[in-house]
Amino acid sequence: MTSKIHQCLLFVSSALLLVVFQISVWGQSAANSGQISGQVLDSSGLAVPGLEVSARNKDTNLIRITITDEAGRYAIGPLPLGNYQVILKPANLEEATQDVYVSLGGRSTANFQLGVQPVRQSVTVTADAPGVIEPSQTFSKSILTEIQLRNLPAPGRRIKNLFLLTPATQIEPECGGFSISGQKGVFTSFNVDGGDYTSSHFCGHIEMSPSFTVEALQEFQVLRSTFSAEFGRSTGGIINLATKSGTNQYHGSAFYLFRNKAFTMADPFNREQINSGNQFGGSIGGPIKKDRTFFFSAVEGQDNTKPVDVLYSQLDLLGLRNSPGAQALVATAPESRLKALSQLQSVVNRIDHQLTSKNTLVGRVDFTRGKITDVAGSFINTNGLGADSITNRDVENASPTSNRTNVTGMLQLTSILSSRRTNEFRFEAAREFRPWNPGNGPEVTVRDGNPIQTVAIYGPQATGLGYGNVGYKFTDRRIQLVDNYSIVSGAHTMRFGVDANLVNSNVVFNPGYNGTYRFDSLGSYLARSPAQYQQFAGTGAVDTHKHQIAFYLQDEWRILRGFTISPGFRYEMALLPDYKQSTVPANRFPLATTVPDDKEMYGPRLGIAWDVRNNARTVIRAAAGMFYAPPYITLWEQAIGSNGGNPEISSSITLNNAAIGSAFQQFGVNLATADLKHLPVFTASQLNELSAPENRIANGTVFAFDPHFRISGSVTASVDYTQIAVTRMDRVRNLNLLPPIPDATGRPVYTNLSLPVNANLRPYPKYAFAYLTESSARSLYRSMVGTINVRHRDFTLSGSYTLGFSKSYDDHENGGFSSANYVDAFNLRNEYNWSNIDQRHQVAANGVFFLPKGFEVSTAIRYNSGRPYSPRTGVDSNNDGIINDRPVLNGSVVPRNTYRNYGFADTSARVQKAFALPNEKGKISVSAEMFNLFNFANVEIGSAQMTYGPNLAVPSTNPLFGKVKDSNGNYIVGSTLRTTPFQVQLGLRLDF
Repeated sequence: MTSKIHQCLLFVSSALLLVVFQISVWGQSAANSGQISGQVLDSSGLAVPGLEVSARNKDTNLIRITITDEAGRYAIGPLPLGNYQVILKPANLEEATQDVYVSLGGRSTANFQLGVQPVRQSVTVTADAPGVIEPSQTFSKSILTEIQLRNLPAPGRRIKNLFLLTPATQIEPECGGFSISGQKGVFTSFNVDGGDYTSSHFCGHIEMSPSFTVEALQEFQVLRSTFSAEFGRSTGGIINLATKSGTNQYHGSAFYLFRNKAFTMADPFNREQINSGNQFGGSIGGPIKKDRTFFFSAVEGQDNTKPVDVLYSQLDLLGLRNSPGAQALVATAPESRLKALSQLQSVVNRIDHQLTSKNTLVGRVDFTRGKITDVAGSFINTNGLGADSITNRDVENASPTSNRTNVTGMLQLTSILSSRRTNEFRFEAAREFRPWNPGNGPEVTVRDGNPIQTVAIYGPQATGLGYGNVGYKFTDRRIQLVDNYSIVSGAHTMRFGVDANLVNSNVVFNPGYNGTYRFDSLGSYLARSPAQYQQFAGTGAVDTHKHQIAFYLQDEWRILRGFTISPGFRYEMALLPDYKQSTVPANRFPLATTVPDDKEMYGPRLGIAWDVRNNARTVIRAAAGMFYAPPYITLWEQAIGSNGGNPEISSSITLNNAAIGSAFQQFGVNLATADLKHLPVFTASQLNELSAPENRIANGTVFAFDPHFRISGSVTASVDYTQIAVTRMDRVRNLNLLPPIPDATGRPVYTNLSLPVNANLRPYPKYAFAYLTESSARSLYRSMVGTINVRHRDFTLSGSYTLGFSKSYDDHENGGFSSANYVDAFNLRNEYNWSNIDQRHQVAANGVFFLPKGFEVSTAIRYNSGRPYSPRTGVDSNNDGIINDRPVLNGSVVPRNTYRNYGFADTSARVQKAFALPNEKGKISVSAEMFNLFNFANVEIGSAQMTYGPNLAVPSTNPLFGKVKDSNGNYIVGSTLRTTPFQVQLGLRLDF
């Protein structure tokens, strides 16, 4: 590991020295700035060289100056976002001016044609608006401007809800991550002011979703499928957030938003979705020293609650409520009312300072925190609370794994070395901490006995079983160093640079560290006679890292007037951690030898833009390139700990039936007389004795990862075709199986290796499951996206339609936490079918209307068709130890994802009335927002309704298969709720 750190630092230092002393190449950051370019012609259409062109920021008086070249061309950048006045000063003529807007990563154009008469032009350029297309931009993007961010109805003012207003986007179903252009959520990259803001762990950037206050955002941008060489670590798209800066005028805001159960309808299951919701915050910005130093601060908080009732309804359905075992269970873990809580905080502070006329310094510090406790069911985008109001799991103060605290600091120095050369250096330091606290025990989960005959699961110290992936917490420390050097030379606008993203992580993964009991009847619970006992042994602690280094070169070559070519190249490497030195070498899985670094990520890129008539009205774009997904730490952290060779980090014991009592008796504990409220667990030393090498059956998890991705696509101003072919995607495969033999129905069936008589038949007899994470899967996405944007003084409208087709072998988002997702390890071809995020039709639209008398009306619309799902048998039909099997049809197992779920629909609206303050000092606005205006049910088929039975050729053994309603027309409990019902939110806002 030390050698890798030295190697990483050598790469970084060498690259930074190269950048600092290089004087012949240009590097403009498109991550948090833009540029203005154009051409100056005389009245006869000939180029006018040697003229001074300046761009002045109308809010801060920042001025940048350049000179037109021999062809009359000029380019000014990088420029902070905002409104600019472009000024041309021709000899013997009055100056000519144009007003333009510089958007995030934008290429605003201001052309001039000189005549005898004075020229004063005023053209406002707004990103993505008809008639003001950026003619030299070669890639597709979607932008939500400050007007949209401030006025559109967005439940919870969350990044997720804003993201869904852009085309070809969705929230993937496994983790709630951000999927762009049919790619996994973990393949999307997040940037704030050019700095990486992506979580390195479980499910990637869902961790971004709790809150980054919208009050601090100037623009929200989504790059789809192709992007310049400056950007990387994504195969599908990038989300860029740009924060506001202060200006020469003091401006601020304050707001309060309120929701209540009285303004919220019951959901389709007649459940209460919120008790109260409070959201509040504000901002202030202005000059510290006019034209020199500016500040901006924003803060936002949320506090949402709802009741959650613990009910063991299965006791009533099975007629067991009055049995002695049930009475004892209820006395141990009473049916009570919990208070689900979702609290979110976000604080952003920014300083902009002009050190000199040629050096600008930007500093930003932000803090985000999310706390969620006692939620039940899937998370709802609008308020962070779970969908359910009833749970069969009793545990107080339980927290899911999404709780997090993040602190980020960024410094950026932009230096104008000459009228044609610019250097930009950016430093970011971040710390992300995700705690996981077990809550107050004991925890009891009462189940219905299907598919495993389990009545109750009991955790003495509330192990959080209801969340599945528990006992997982981490601290990440990120250092990012970026240097961009740029030069404008004739028709070329070139940039090159280095991006070093160094993440060190401390991880603890110890699921079930306080022990879990499984009781298969209430009688056995009363008798303290469990069917199974499991307990994690070891610390679960792994120190790991991922160090990503990238070098890039990008050119924007205006080869002809109206025709731009943008070739680029990006080289990336990923320096990854290796296995720890084995403390029990004989037990290490044979293939657990090394975690390979990836130093062969070569990414050529090419884009073209053709302004057909040189008037920025019709622009044809095309782009292609190779892109690489980011490595995420969950891919190897379990492999490092759980390979058999380091039991002090990760091992476990599993005891069944009588062996449980005997094991406790070995240490002087009589399980049969133990207090049901405090059932015993083993100490660390006792676990070591119980899990001695000769008794241990280890699970081998091995990592092999070498991603390689290709993307090609063509883009026009209004219609976008995208094709993304991804290869070498990671998936998990069990190596410890014998080849299966087809049974009478045609199903491949494995030898049952869990039976003691067959244990030595395994390829690796010392191990039970031997999971290899390998880069052998692939996917293919194709789409057509049509968009329309309208900008008018009195309204703004945006709409898109996406027709998408996505196929894949494996769609897991959890990295190393996933088990095998296939049916047959020896026939993976049958897994290639429609992906879990194949959403055929997507419609997104939004509009803001400014009416007389201070009224404003806005709306946001989203309609999606259903995603596919697989029918299940509900049991381990092929004896591979995984309950993941599908039915057979005509002698073969049916392919993955052959059925379609229900779609999603939402229309939300907002009405606002503004009242001007005296002397035009600001305004006070009152608003009413109506989410899910038409109260669409948005209920999807749940996992229980996906169980069909063993054979598709005969009727399903499950009468509720593929349904969301029962025979009485009531929604089936266990179905998935995608959003909240109709809800009204009232608001009060002050702007000054």
